[in-house]
Amino acid sequence: TTEIYTLSLHDALPIYIPPTLSMQATGGTLTFSWPSWASGYTLKSAASISPGTVWNAVPGSPALTNATLSQIDTIGTGAKSYRLVK
Repeated sequence: TTEIYTLSLHDALPIYIPPTLSMQATGGTLTFSWPSWASGYTLKSAASISPGTVWNAVPGSPALTNATLSQIDTIGTGAKSYRLVK
C-alpha cells in the first residue's frame, strides 16, 4: 500500500535565520553591515567574552543604504567583540 502524508505550512515550525554581520576596517574606524530585514537588531560590543559579560550598544544609529544597514565604531586600544542582538 502507499501512504500519503501532507504537511501544511501552518503546521511547520518557524525557521530562525540569524542575520550575517560583516565588518570592514578603514583607517581608525570599523564599519559593520547587515541586511535591512534585520532592522530590529542592535549592534553591541564588549571588551571581553566570559560568563556574565555585559554587552553595550555601540553609540550611534545604523544608516540604511541599498537594503543594507551599516554602523561605524572607532578602533580603540585593546580587543573588542561585537554582535547583533534582537
